[in-house]
Amino acid sequence: METAARALRASVPPPRAGIVTNMAWLAAGSVAVKPLWFLFTTVICIRALGPSGYGAFVAAVALAMIVAGFSDWGLNDYTVREIARAKDQTSLFSTLLTLRIGLAAAAIVVTLALGWWIGQRGPTMALLATAALYTGGVRLLEFVRTYYRAFEVLRYESVSVLTERLIAIASGTFALGIAATPASLLLGLSVGTGAALLGNVAWVHLRLAPLAAAHIRLRPIVTALRGSFPLGVYGALSILFLNIGTVLLERMAGTDAAGQYGAAYRFVEVSMLLPSVVVAAVYPRLVALHTERSGVFWTVLWRWTALAGVAASGVATVTYWAGPTLLQFLTDDPAFARSGDVVAVVTWQIPLMTVGAVWGAGLMALGSARALAVTLLFVVPTTVALNILLVPALGAVGSATALVVGQGLASVLFLACLLAVRRNKPVPLVEPS
Repeated sequence: METAARALRASVPPPRAGIVTNMAWLAAGSVAVKPLWFLFTTVICIRALGPSGYGAFVAAVALAMIVAGFSDWGLNDYTVREIARAKDQTSLFSTLLTLRIGLAAAAIVVTLALGWWIGQRGPTMALLATAALYTGGVRLLEFVRTYYRAFEVLRYESVSVLTERLIAIASGTFALGIAATPASLLLGLSVGTGAALLGNVAWVHLRLAPLAAAHIRLRPIVTALRGSFPLGVYGALSILFLNIGTVLLERMAGTDAAGQYGAAYRFVEVSMLLPSVVVAAVYPRLVALHTERSGVFWTVLWRWTALAGVAASGVATVTYWAGPTLLQFLTDDPAFARSGDVVAVVTWQIPLMTVGAVWGAGLMALGSARALAVTLLFVVPTTVALNILLVPALGAVGSATALVVGQGLASVLFLACLLAVRRNKPVPLVEPS
């Protein structure tokens, strides 16, 4: 009887909320936890690990995140798109979760193999193993949360983000108390993330899409892998674009430089709240509008581009002026003085990333993920080349400059692709029913 009741609850999803309501819910949860996460990573972690230890931490996470990005295969965006088109496809959860677990396990193996190939041994290999475990859990948790986005009930995601970060902060702080090493920190974070992952899987099972072994099918796996391939290439290249600079910086300039860059980039991570909230709320609605062949699609896209761009520019301006002083105050370590210069450069990624994220969501909603992937196939090598040219002379500032230039180039190309799609395939001016 209880099983039947649970299935009934999951078969009747909560009503779809509006874009502004969803943004408010997700923003509220993120605003509540972002400052705590920022203080945890810039005060507790940096002071406990020091420049070299913190640099080793961010470099290991960056390398593991690159591999984990390829394991996602675009299934997050694919799931949102498919459920947004027809919300009765709840049986996909069992199949795609099984697939994602398999891909996450493969990513951990590949990360360790890559570490061995580049010369990681002993303690550094142990550090990379904990980084792979942590990033694998993070990416799996992000996949589970896509069901909140697909059903446009971001109040669930808001609670999920808040709970996960609080658990991770508690477990990470406890681990640092036992041993102030990067590997200990990552092991603690892995435990916290794993607990949050299990809780979210249980919640989706009870409320949105019941898990059942009978739902697992090979054909939907093949269809998903084939259909999400362009999204997978785009997602993997996006992760590579954001993290390759840290890896190259650590290899060319050492762990201290990577630590300086990582400390400065915490400000950008805090500001990622804005594009993530906007895209999480707008993308499913854009998919629905395009499916309905509605001319309102373009109105919604341009409106939120403008609103998000103005807000992000304001955030970047404040960070430019106040960020270096705040960072020095929080770290209280002369070794991080150089990080202030990095903040002054990398902060301008915020408006470029925000606008580019909205345009990227528009292209994915239009079914043009291939254009996004092709764009990043050009942007990523450009960013790598800029790192190689600038890091020897400028260190962490050179890596930050390469990132901002690459982000600007990506945003311009995304806009060009959008305009080309609109010119070649205009959407009829039909109001949504």
